Amino acid sequence: AGFTNISSWVPSSEIMDMLHELFVKFDDLAEQHGCYKVETIGDAYMVACGCPEKCPDHAERIAALAIDMVRTATTVISPLDGQPLKIRVGLHSGPLMAGVVGRARPRYCLFGDTVNVASRMESNGFPGCIQVTYRFLRQLPTPNPFVISPRGYIKIKGKGAMKTFILLGWVDSDDDPLLPAETHDSELETQLMLASMNPNRFATTTSTTTQSESMGATNLSMGDMQTELRKRQSRW
Repeated sequence: AGFTNISSWVPSSEIMDMLHELFVKFDDLAEQHGCYKVETIGDAYMVACGCPEKCPDHAERIAALAIDMVRTATTVISPLDGQPLKIRVGLHSGPLMAGVVGRARPRYCLFGDTVNVASRMESNGFPGCIQVTYRFLRQLPTPNPFVISPRGYIKIKGKGAMKTFILLGWVDSDDDPLLPAETHDSELETQLMLASMNPNRFATTTSTTTQSESMGATNLSMGDMQTELRKRQSRW
């Protein structure tokens, strides 16, 4: 259930307890990954890396943080239906302005198009998933240790059509990939499952504005692949 539904049916005190439990865990993760918590607004948790202190691996750090945040959110139970929470995460890289504004309860704020696009990546994403921009991908090392699959072009308010990607997890990990429960797009769901089964199928490139597909070696025969797809579809 989304936060709006939870807020409509659950007492405020229980919502505060849920958010406190979730955000305390996020605070610990942000510190572990060397990222900077900017602020929380309602159920939104804003975090940055590379500011106020510069670091060359800012994209890799925040991608790792995002993966841990999605997995950690499932350890918090919704007071509405007793189900684990599934959060949306959006990532983008670029320039921004930062500073302390106002005199009454002043706070450090971030401004700019980079903040807006990251927010759009989150709001247009899927529960339990991490959606990223191509500009963000270009900040990752080549090769990078993540499983990433293209989602395709989607309409973003104020930007038009943007090509986005889904960060599924680590290449060398026994954890389940961060797949959406439902996308209403069977072709995309199959593509994401294939990418999670064979991370080398989709290789991130920083030289062009498209995601190249490489037909890498696989240990799955077609029969095995169909069996695996059916198994994963029954799980998600």
